[in-house]
Amino acid sequence: MEAPAGKPDGSTDRYDRQIRLWGEAGQRRLEAAAVCVVTASATGTETLKNLVLPGIGAFTLVDGTTVTARDYGANFFLTPDAAPVGAPKAAAAVTALGELNAAAVGTARTEELASLLNGDGEGGPALDNADGDAAAASFVSAFTVVVATQMGEGHPALRRLARACWTTGVPLVVARAYGLYGLVRVVASPEATVLDARDGSADDGMDLRVAAPWPELSALAAATDLDALDDTAFAHVPAVVLLLKALASWAEAEGGGGVPPTAAGRAAFKKRLAGLRRPSVRDADNFDEAARPAHIRAAADPAAGVPSLVVEAVLAHPRADPARDERPAVGGGGPHPRPPLRGRAGTPPSGDTSAALYDGWASGADALAADAASFWLHAAALREFVAANDGRLPLAGALPDMTSDTASYVALQTVYSDRARADAEQVAAAAAALAPRRPVAAARRRPPSAVRGRSVDAGWGSNTTQPVLPAWDEASVKAFCRHAAAVRVLRYRSLDDEWCTAARGGPDGAAVTDGGSPAARIEGGFPLAAYTSAGYTGTVGGVFAGGDSGERFGSPDGACDTGAAAAAAVAAASPALPSGLPAFYEANAGDGASPSAVSIYVLLRAADRFYGQHGRYPGEDVYGGLDGVDVDGDAGLMRDLAAGVRAEVGLPPAAVDDGDVVEVVRAAAAELHPVAALVGGLAAQEVMKLVTKQFVPVNNTVVINLMTGTTESFEA
Repeated sequence: MEAPAGKPDGSTDRYDRQIRLWGEAGQRRLEAAAVCVVTASATGTETLKNLVLPGIGAFTLVDGTTVTARDYGANFFLTPDAAPVGAPKAAAAVTALGELNAAAVGTARTEELASLLNGDGEGGPALDNADGDAAAASFVSAFTVVVATQMGEGHPALRRLARACWTTGVPLVVARAYGLYGLVRVVASPEATVLDARDGSADDGMDLRVAAPWPELSALAAATDLDALDDTAFAHVPAVVLLLKALASWAEAEGGGGVPPTAAGRAAFKKRLAGLRRPSVRDADNFDEAARPAHIRAAADPAAGVPSLVVEAVLAHPRADPARDERPAVGGGGPHPRPPLRGRAGTPPSGDTSAALYDGWASGADALAADAASFWLHAAALREFVAANDGRLPLAGALPDMTSDTASYVALQTVYSDRARADAEQVAAAAAALAPRRPVAAARRRPPSAVRGRSVDAGWGSNTTQPVLPAWDEASVKAFCRHAAAVRVLRYRSLDDEWCTAARGGPDGAAVTDGGSPAARIEGGFPLAAYTSAGYTGTVGGVFAGGDSGERFGSPDGACDTGAAAAAAVAAASPALPSGLPAFYEANAGDGASPSAVSIYVLLRAADRFYGQHGRYPGEDVYGGLDGVDVDGDAGLMRDLAAGVRAEVGLPPAAVDDGDVVEVVRAAAAELHPVAALVGGLAAQEVMKLVTKQFVPVNNTVVINLMTGTTESFEA
């Protein structure tokens, strides 16, 4: 039963505080999302805790291990009473997490991740099995975001998970707690879009356009005769009108020129504004508001409404090109399709509860594809608007509170809202014209609701037959226009970019060839470039450079098996994104000191290589303890391994701090719950950014150092 109009429903009451942060649209996105977290570690359960409490729609926890006595001291969500030794760890953790919020539907998968990715119930490698590739794609496609916790670089299941996420477009977050250090890595394939960066660029009421007024705004200001007003009315003239009056006076005195956007120009304009005051009006709050620094800057900003560089990056994106046609090629000669999704092994529970998931789309991957199509449709329509309107964005239309009488404020607000409505209608008309050329490469599992917009309804038939058109309606266009100055797109590096030498190339991202290695193989019908940021042309789902040899990439142990043919395929496309580590190091290293984030990053990768060689992490014995371990010997081995990692990513020897080496060995890969709580909280925060499309997700790595109490981020 729907709540009566005007009265908040139970969900709104429960989530009132967070709705004030990301709005009802953000909450709806959160409740329609399904997240998968791999391992019921302390980091994994803490990540889920921070997603269950705000109301994630559904969550799946994957862990094939059972509870041990050691878990009681490392994970607060596992207790002897509720989770006896030998119980499936995932099931016990899901039960405990479900008590936090009954609205979040939890599912425990007690199989090993490798088995789920293989789709055959066996944990062995399936990289040479096309059905295994399809099973991996099918598993991750059920989710909106996947989070892998406590899994390192050498874990073959993580490699396969990352590749499946990359090729299906499902974002991946990798989170790890290691002693007093932590790391969170975000991978969006190959980009993340943001509807509202919430960084101050589109604050309500700051898009005043007083330096570039439209005719109706100029007419309103001209109709206000300050000399004819009594003192009471004079004290209630809106600040925007006062600014326009001062600008008109400035233009008349300066021969039509605007206020110079310099400190001296703004100071001179502020003095001219003050010259409009009346000595008889002592409490002129409206003049004080007009003289605020933000308003003075707005008056001296002839580029008001012009897209910033980051918005220009959105408008210049290939998918924002109004001429782009995304309809499938006739005869199937188009780009590689996404891998077939056979038997959605990862789909959360079906039924009434899950019907609200994915906003009516058939899977998480389908919902993501549809959401991306909608975003880029709006962006293409916005680009047409900017081109037709003197290079300016649509007016946001919101006004800040200001000293004014009711009639004057309403009149001013009407001028702004009318212009914003007209701009949005122009963008909506462009979206309507562009939508038929941009069908969504996704399927719906139930008819859309009326509020989803006429474009979706127009493409909906009695079944899921394509095409389904991207979603847009007056409400979505209005919201997009209101935050047009805060839209963002972030392009990411894949984990293969970061970890595989031939895919990444050198530190500058150039492809590397190795004629002695086996011929490149292609996994799931995709060329090597499909697993990297190289060759990207605008969409997920195979629109990457590469050939159609049918060979497969990857080795059964998850190693980076690349050769000349693969390198040539990558080199033929645009180069992969380079690592940002060398530049970050150079910008932050002072007096020969190494930025702690770089040192920790290198050492965590070295620790994974140590594990690959010795079957244990540095500082621990095969039983997980410290007895009998040659700590100094492990530290020496770690220095050698770190030197190899450092050289691969293009860092100087000073980039690794010896104190960090000792601490990594001393930590013995321990997962401390307080550290896991912080890492899990940061990981959940990134998930919520990706889901709500609000705030800017990290690009791409955050390193936590609780020895110094600092966090640093960079592009690894």
